[in-house]
Amino acid sequence: MKHTTAVFFRFLAILVVIFWGITAIIPQSTQKNDEKRHPVWSDVNDETDADILAVYEKGIIMGGTDGVYGKTEPMTAGETAYAVVAMYEDKKEKDRSYSYYSEDKESEYIKKAQKYGLWKDSLPNDGMALSREQFGAVIYELVKDEDIINEAKTLPYESTYMYKDESLAVYNRGIMLDGGIAESFSPTKEITREDAVKLVMMCVDSSRRIKITMPDYTALEEMLKEKMSDWQGDWSLCFEDYTTGNRISINSHQVYSASLIKLFVAQTVYQRISDGNMTETAKVNDELRKMITYSDNDAWKYLARQLGGGSYSNGMSRVTQLAQASGFLDTGTFYQGEHKNYNFTSVNDCCAFLRGVLDGIIVNKECSDKLLALLKQQQHTQKIPAGIPDTVVTANKTGELDYIQGDAAIVFGPSGTYILCIIGDDLNDAYGQIDKFIELSKMVYEYLN
Repeated sequence: MKHTTAVFFRFLAILVVIFWGITAIIPQSTQKNDEKRHPVWSDVNDETDADILAVYEKGIIMGGTDGVYGKTEPMTAGETAYAVVAMYEDKKEKDRSYSYYSEDKESEYIKKAQKYGLWKDSLPNDGMALSREQFGAVIYELVKDEDIINEAKTLPYESTYMYKDESLAVYNRGIMLDGGIAESFSPTKEITREDAVKLVMMCVDSSRRIKITMPDYTALEEMLKEKMSDWQGDWSLCFEDYTTGNRISINSHQVYSASLIKLFVAQTVYQRISDGNMTETAKVNDELRKMITYSDNDAWKYLARQLGGGSYSNGMSRVTQLAQASGFLDTGTFYQGEHKNYNFTSVNDCCAFLRGVLDGIIVNKECSDKLLALLKQQQHTQKIPAGIPDTVVTANKTGELDYIQGDAAIVFGPSGTYILCIIGDDLNDAYGQIDKFIELSKMVYEYLN
């Protein structure tokens, strides 16, 4: 009897061990329907970051480690190669070459991408970061045979691109980020994991792609030229559709800047602060505010003297040097005889400057954002902003003298953001010409919207 009891308990103990073994295995090999299939990252929200989670579950962009996905971290060459190889093999219905991502295999991923014709020799290697333009050149190989839904013919600032054909082709297939083609595939901005995820989702899900209806810019240009042709004075205009990158330039040349030069003074102040050569005090910030939002001349002269170590002319020389180095070749203080210096600019330079503000490259993104905030607080809105509905947000800077009127504005319109810069020079009655700014502004706004 004792033997039988001992056998029974021994058998029972074995069953208990088996039972606990099974229960230990089950949670690792099975999941409830509502259980997460992805890691928990401190910087990823299940509700707002659905694309990140979807791309992770597709095994395309796996993210960072140590509990952080790294949304704002740059995509490396190896990480990008891993992603495009996975997408290519899925598209071709091939078995995946790799079941997981490892930093140790970045060179291998790039070699595989090269084998598939997805990776150009001129692209970065291994752990190097990719620019937005370079990422676009890689995903181009995945979508180049797909339908075109946009009809952009050229890129803005094409000379800055190494992969302009690829960037244009990807954009025309509706794959882009906010800010249009120039922003989506910028050669100067690194592609972050978060932005790469957005582009990947558009690659794998064609319903996510963005169709941009292109206005007839040639017709708009002809309308503007005709309107300006009979006006007294020397009129110039520059327009840029920030969403599509299309640009219209009419009679742009170097003219007196009036207070439009203050845009470039602000740039120089922010640059000096960023470089550690000037202290950002409450006084400096207040003078910047008054100079931009009220066009205060005393504030301008104060800041110019601060830039020049107490000398206004030295300060404006610094403004000129930075403007020239930044590619604003019509802008600065130039000697014009009779021992006088005059400030000059052009509508093209002003337009490019405001584009730089939107791109976040006037000094850097932080400084660009500060300047944009000041421009949005502009008190002189009787020109370009007066030609559009009051509900539309604008950011602008005016300039005027007895013989010149100018305005440079960003318009955040319903159909997209655009930049409009207008200067009337050599005017008999400058202060009587404001209605012309309103007329041109209204024409552009109504045409686009």
